[in-house]
Amino acid sequence: MDRTQNNFCLILRDKLSLECKQDIEKNSADEWNSLCRIATDNNLLPLLYYKLISHKIAVPRPVENSLRNDYLSYSGKDLKRGRQLCELIKIFNEHGIEHMLLKGSHLAEKVYTNSALRVMCDIDILVRREDIEKAFKVLINEGYYDGSRPGCSNIVKDVYVHHYPVLYKDNLFPVELHRYLFENNDLENMEQIWSRAQTVSIGGMASKVMTVEDLLIYTALHGLKYHTQKLGVNFLYDLHAVIIRKNINWDIVAERIKDNDWGNSKTLYSALVMTKKYLHTNIPENFLNVIKPADFSEKIQAVIEELILCRKIHNQTAYTFSFYLFHALKEMSLKRIAGQALFSPEQISAETRNRYKGWRIAALYFQSVMSIFTSFLKIICQSFFAGNNEAKKAFSAGRKAGIFTHWLES
Repeated sequence: MDRTQNNFCLILRDKLSLECKQDIEKNSADEWNSLCRIATDNNLLPLLYYKLISHKIAVPRPVENSLRNDYLSYSGKDLKRGRQLCELIKIFNEHGIEHMLLKGSHLAEKVYTNSALRVMCDIDILVRREDIEKAFKVLINEGYYDGSRPGCSNIVKDVYVHHYPVLYKDNLFPVELHRYLFENNDLENMEQIWSRAQTVSIGGMASKVMTVEDLLIYTALHGLKYHTQKLGVNFLYDLHAVIIRKNINWDIVAERIKDNDWGNSKTLYSALVMTKKYLHTNIPENFLNVIKPADFSEKIQAVIEELILCRKIHNQTAYTFSFYLFHALKEMSLKRIAGQALFSPEQISAETRNRYKGWRIAALYFQSVMSIFTSFLKIICQSFFAGNNEAKKAFSAGRKAGIFTHWLES
């Protein structure tokens, strides 16, 4: 961690010593610009501005003006998002569709002190499995449109089992309807989550959210296991906000992560250790000792830190190939290499608008292999011979993510 990254994490903490505050105020113009770039990469510009004001840190006028403008701009977007969310809740309630707010919608409305501090790019809503087709059609009738390419809607519904195609409406946030939290969620587990859900008021209307213990586990699992390519300090701050704003029963959390279909002690421990280290979040040490995996090591911790602190990955092709390659090599799995790293039948199906089980899928394997092989050569040349730092960074991050994911699943 360099000085700018360290200062960024210090600013996000709830308390800041006078010594740290004075040291941050000594930042050069370049260091302030780097700080803002880190905040941008982590979708934390509004929070950075809020924290600088809260800590009463003297900021150069040009930087302060820029941050204020960004904060006000996103505040306007957040007001629009809030109105849209209320409209969605109203529509679902009028049609008798039980629903639950997920991810940013839940965090912004019921966890963050100011919803504008939680940047979002879409609205995620969980709907009961038997109601999701109805909910999808209701929103289509309300003016939303299916974001998948023509002829792909049913394919996407088959392939992406945990959510339906993204819905769009002009000048509004995209909406993603989920029927499961993850691809591997079983019906019994989902019923337990629904049965524990709490009813809350959003804009004077009834909606449901997870219990705080389920929210903590879900936030950790969603970020660390399923979105390693998007990891950042924003993920840690979500966990920090949940912990400091809610009264968590840590015994309940420990009990629920015993079920690997829902929780994973490796995922939760890794996430909470990083949150405690960088944001000084008050997490009981005895709880961490109870859930600490026996094979957690300094090497694994270093991998997690690199994934969280690395800048935003722009070369997704290099990252994805590297991730699947090293994940597969760790498992020595020919099936994983053939089915994920090289050519996924699901991806071929979506790209060619054919059914996943269609016989024509097999005929496209050779074409897919050649395409991936060409991309592989390009990535190798960019990363190791052409001096492309972005490709090299993406390849390295993908390798670390593959190693970490293998450890999680071991």
